[in-house]
Amino acid sequence: MNPFRYLVHTILLVVATQAPASEIEHPVLLPFTDDAAMAAGIGLLKETPLAENSSEIRIWIGFGLVVPEKMLRFRRDSRGVVSGQVFVKFPSDLGYMSSNDAADLRREIMRNCRDLRKGKKSDVCTATFAHEPNWQSLYKKLVALGLTTLPDESTLPEPEFEGNDGIAMVVEIRNGAAYRAYEYSNPILRDGPEAAAAVKIISTVNNAIH
Repeated sequence: MNPFRYLVHTILLVVATQAPASEIEHPVLLPFTDDAAMAAGIGLLKETPLAENSSEIRIWIGFGLVVPEKMLRFRRDSRGVVSGQVFVKFPSDLGYMSSNDAADLRREIMRNCRDLRKGKKSDVCTATFAHEPNWQSLYKKLVALGLTTLPDESTLPEPEFEGNDGIAMVVEIRNGAAYRAYEYSNPILRDGPEAAAAVKIISTVNNAIH
């Protein structure tokens, strides 16, 4: 059995910033990324001010029973040069799978991953690419789609339909000492330009890092 059939839903988390952390509410889903961030050795962005004129964006994809989950990390230095990384996260305990399926999944993940690290609940490794994405180009494309400017979904009208499966997005961006985070759950079920932009961002990220 293909272990990826255990994927139940995909949630994209992106991390963006425009306001001081003291002035915002963190998205509900954001704490679920903490264990993976610590395991990866990159700390919690919401607690890590950066040097002036530098910034960082994190995009998490996963949640629920999604296996594996991924996080796209952008870092932009004071000269405007953008670098990128992708971290792969999966549960340390795969007991809900058969032993053969769990072993197959781990082998499949590690074919294109290195530096496996263990958190309290998650295993995390750094993705490798036969052809590494053009991080600068991808960053500019996502910013043009509204990555750093979308409002939180809580400011929009409630969707007509709700679902347990699907895609969600949280955006976290850190600019120096300033930090902002927002999220979208199943934006495809919402009307309006903000939801459409969230869907395009999710699609663009998935196409770039899978």
